[in-house]
Amino acid sequence: MKFKVEIDIMLKSDQSDSQGDALTNSMKSIGFPEIINARVGRHVQFYIEAEDQTQASQKVEEACKKTLVHPDAEEFTFSITEV
Repeated sequence: MKFKVEIDIMLKSDQSDSQGDALTNSMKSIGFPEIINARVGRHVQFYIEAEDQTQASQKVEEACKKTLVHPDAEEFTFSITEV
């Protein structure tokens, strides 16, 4: 079976986010002072072949923990859709 995987990776809330701070400041400077505490992360998308959704989830979780996410500073969520 083939699955589409989408992963969102964000800095943990206790980590400083300089890109988020820059975004917040630039929004204020162009007239959007109501945008506050912006956080910037990454979105990763790929396809995976697996026997079922459970196996796909296990592989995605393993990939995130081994290489895609820095566990001390980042957290992740993902979704898997059969295609």
